Amino acid sequence: MDQHPDLVLLDWMLPGISGIELPRKIRADKLARDLPIIMLTGQVEEEDRARGLNTDAGDYINKPFSLSEMAT
Repeated sequence: MDQHPDLVLLDWMLPGISGIELPRKIRADKLARDLPIIMLTGQVEEEDRARGLNTDAGDYINKPFSLSEMAT
């Protein structure tokens, strides 16, 4: 049985590949086109936030964050 995730929580700062590039690679798989991707990051500059929202991730959450923020 194949198992697929329901959601991807992705950190911007990953070893070996940018968290900005990884959502593009995930979306290239036709089975993952509608997979929700939320990017978590410590990048707080307005320019970084705009860049994060322009990726193939569906949402962008600054670290640190609360569990109640994640639930909304």
